[in-house]
Amino acid sequence: MTSLVGFSKREPWQDTAHSIEFKRQVAQEYLSGEMPRGLAKRHDITRNLIP
Repeated sequence: MTSLVGFSKREPWQDTAHSIEFKRQVAQEYLSGEMPRGLAKRHDITRNLIP
């Protein structure tokens, strides 16, 4: 199998992956009582990423 020049074999979801530090920050804010809607808006992420 050959790959096209300029294209990687990464999965589509990997292109929007957030850093571990970012995930920890959002998780900590959520666990401290922050509402998911506010977290999503402030960090510019979809609400579906927060439990």
